[in-house]
Amino acid sequence: MSGNSSTSRWGTGVALLLAGLLVVSSVGPAVAAPRVFVAGASLDTKEAVTGESIEVSIQLRNTGDEGGATGVDIKQDGSVVESGHYSVEAGGSRTVTETISFAEPGAYKITVNGKSAGTVVVNRTVVETIDRRTDGRTMLVRAGQIGTDQRVSTSFPATNDSLAVTSLTARTSQSGFERNVSTYTDASSAPMALPSGDGTTVFGAVTVEQLSGVNDRRVRIGVNQSVVDAANVSSDEISIYSGDGTDFDRTETTFEGTVDGRYVYEARTNETGTLFLGSLAPVFEVSDHDLSTSESGIEKEIVVSATARNVGDVTGNYTASMLIDGEVVTTETVSLAPGENRTVTTSHGITRDGSYRVALDDQFVGSVVVSTGDAEQTETATDGAADDATESGTPEPSDGATDQPPETDTETDAGEGDGGGFDVSIPEPDVGLTEIATGGSVAVIGVLLVLLRRW
Repeated sequence: MSGNSSTSRWGTGVALLLAGLLVVSSVGPAVAAPRVFVAGASLDTKEAVTGESIEVSIQLRNTGDEGGATGVDIKQDGSVVESGHYSVEAGGSRTVTETISFAEPGAYKITVNGKSAGTVVVNRTVVETIDRRTDGRTMLVRAGQIGTDQRVSTSFPATNDSLAVTSLTARTSQSGFERNVSTYTDASSAPMALPSGDGTTVFGAVTVEQLSGVNDRRVRIGVNQSVVDAANVSSDEISIYSGDGTDFDRTETTFEGTVDGRYVYEARTNETGTLFLGSLAPVFEVSDHDLSTSESGIEKEIVVSATARNVGDVTGNYTASMLIDGEVVTTETVSLAPGENRTVTTSHGITRDGSYRVALDDQFVGSVVVSTGDAEQTETATDGAADDATESGTPEPSDGATDQPPETDTETDAGEGDGGGFDVSIPEPDVGLTEIATGGSVAVIGVLLVLLRRW
């Protein structure tokens, strides 16, 4: 009985020993084996352009006692776009990098062996700020996989600056490019001298780096409404201008309306370079007024000339208006570049006698007395007087009276203002000496006849 019990206990012990050995043998290899896995993943950017390489960083770990390796699949919206096989030493970790790219714009979710690396937004162009200044900022425009001679539009992110570029459209022969765009909210800090004279208001400037094969077509610039209102300038008076520091030209500008508290303007241009937003007007100074007259038949021509100078910062048209007795009778227009001066001459013919006040614009130039000596007018007046005399019983003048040409004298009418007075011919009436002599002779003959009869 006791033998059986001892045998049973011995058998149980052997079984337990074998079971322990089996457990030890199974656990030992599991602990010693490598265990490599993806601990995490990330993207180097959240925005990219088509065709641009994006880096995917992969963190690998090995929690085993032996070195090992594992396969890695990078997926884009669930589809594998890149694969690799990486080893990690026992108990160690490492980071590896793979690059991927996208041919079409879109938003793509990236995973690595089930671990999320993030979402990347892909566009044809991307803008990022690379420098913030007190007077504005500098931005980098990147473009990729642009078709030959294709237009590409870039939208700029919103900023708190008083002036900002909102979009830029260009036509390019390059498949990709990078260029800097800078804004200057303080016009005095722009890379070239901007206008600042009379009739000028400038809200800021934009410079666009020039690149071969990239030709700009449209640019949109916004300026805060509060800034415009404070300058007391109407929104429809504002334009986008280009220039070289000495001469400035208004581009073909359209007002696009109000967006997020900004007035937005679009300009069509083939070259950007330096652009600025503001209101410019030519400023004209007129001096050296001169008044003269000339005759052409029975017409007296009044001529006014003056020197017009553009002291503004933009080319403009100056229109000189001649006024006679307060009424505009003729105008003359000339185009003047900044700093340019030119003589402007206006003229007007007068056929009616009288005294006339002459002015150029709002400047009184002088007075002119006109006497045409028109024979037609004289004959008409004489005929009328003869008719009146006949009706009243007064005898008509003797046919023997000899008409003498009227003598003329010169009278100077001193004008007011810069022009002064001008000499004009004024006809004087005949003295009538022929009629007086004839009348005296008749009287003498009559007396003689009376004396002879008495004698």
